[in-house]
Amino acid sequence: MNSHTAIEQSGIAFGTSGARGLVANFTPDVCAAFSIAFIKSIDTEFGFDTVALAIDNRPSSYAMAQACAEGLKQLDLKVVYYGVIPTPALAYKAMRDNIPSMMVTGSHIPFDRNGLKFYRPDGEITKADEQAILGASLEFTALKT
Repeated sequence: MNSHTAIEQSGIAFGTSGARGLVANFTPDVCAAFSIAFIKSIDTEFGFDTVALAIDNRPSSYAMAQACAEGLKQLDLKVVYYGVIPTPALAYKAMRDNIPSMMVTGSHIPFDRNGLKFYRPDGEITKADEQAILGASLEFTALKT
């Protein structure tokens, strides 16, 4: 499976607060593709072997986080799962630990939608990071559903 193809065909786009879209479009492979593309877009700038992951309390968030974690494991990364915590708490803890993090959260949007927020070890991703994620073309093993 290819990260660029999975993301491009998903209908999910970056907005002002991360990648957002319909829950139905955040398939396990799309979540894995976003995770892998995010990490590969920053791994030359930072040294890390662990990624922090947390969720909000939306019904779809836990399954999305599991898919993200499976994608990250394909890169031989450890995943620290913090469960349901506020997004700023995850970002703060990950920055203190000098590791990247991902938050599965839809924030204020309806429950038929959800999203992914990405944080570098030094803070929130930039527009250039977003373009690197969207432009990445990385092969990965499709997840079993």
